[in-house]
Amino acid sequence: MTTATSSYTLDNGRPGAGGMLDCLSAVLDQSTVELIAPLVQLGAHCLELGAGNGSVARWLADAVGTGGRVVAVDLDPGLVRAEVRSRQQVQVLRRDLRTDPLPEGPFDLVHARLLLAHLGNRDALVPALAGLLAPGGALVVEEWGAAGPGVVLSSPWPETAELYRRYQTALVAMFGSAGNDPTWSVRVHAAMAAARLADVRTVVRARSWTGGTAGCRLPIEVSGQVREQLVGHGLDPADLDALREQLGDPRVVVMGNLTWSTIGHKTVGG
Repeated sequence: MTTATSSYTLDNGRPGAGGMLDCLSAVLDQSTVELIAPLVQLGAHCLELGAGNGSVARWLADAVGTGGRVVAVDLDPGLVRAEVRSRQQVQVLRRDLRTDPLPEGPFDLVHARLLLAHLGNRDALVPALAGLLAPGGALVVEEWGAAGPGVVLSSPWPETAELYRRYQTALVAMFGSAGNDPTWSVRVHAAMAAARLADVRTVVRARSWTGGTAGCRLPIEVSGQVREQLVGHGLDPADLDALREQLGDPRVVVMGNLTWSTIGHKTVGG
C-alpha cells in the first residue's frame, strides 16, 4: 500500500476476508477496549480508521451513546456489519487514506489498528491525525511488531516450529514487497512526539494462541487468501498445507504476535 494505485495485500474484497477480520476481532478487541475505554465518555466524537468488520466501532457507539459520534473509515467498508451501520451515531465512510481527505474533526479519540504500517504515507499521517484531535483528545495507534519467526510453545509434531517459522518468513517478505514497514511499531512513539502530542506512552502485549482458536485460525484464513503470494515468496505448498492442518489441533500452542499500542494526547492549550 505504497502508492495510490497499489492495493493492500489482504484487502476486504478477497474471498475469506470476513473470516480473517473475525479472527482479528476475537484476538484483539478485548485488549483494544481495555486501552481506549478510559479515553471515551458519553457524547464523545470518535474516529475509527481501518474499521474492518466494525467491531471496535460498535463498542465505541455503545460507549459514546446517542449523543456522541463515531466515524468508521475503511478503504472497503463493505464488511462493516449492518448492526453497526444501523446505529444513528455511526457514520461509515469509504476513504483511501493515501489520497482522500480525512474526515472533519475535531475528535476526542482517533484510533487505528493494524493499518498505518501498510500505508506509504504513514509518517505524514500521524501529524495530520493529531491535527484532528480536540483539546485533550487522544490518538491511539496499534500495530503488530516486526513479525519474525513465530514461537511454537507446544506441539505433538516436532516440525511445527520450523513450518511456522517458514510461514512467518514468507509472510514478512510478502508484506514487505507491498510496502509494509516492519519497523513502524517501534517508530510510532517518536512520530507522535514529533507531532507535539503529550504524555506519549507505549504498551506492548502478547498472549499464547491455542490450535483451533482465533489466533491460530488467523494464519489459516490469511494463507487461504494469499496462498500464491506466500508460495511466490519461498513457502513450499506442502509445508503450508501441513501447517494449516496442525494449527487446527488444540495440542498446538503458539506465541501470539506482539501488539504495540501507542497513545498520545493533544494538550488542552495546544
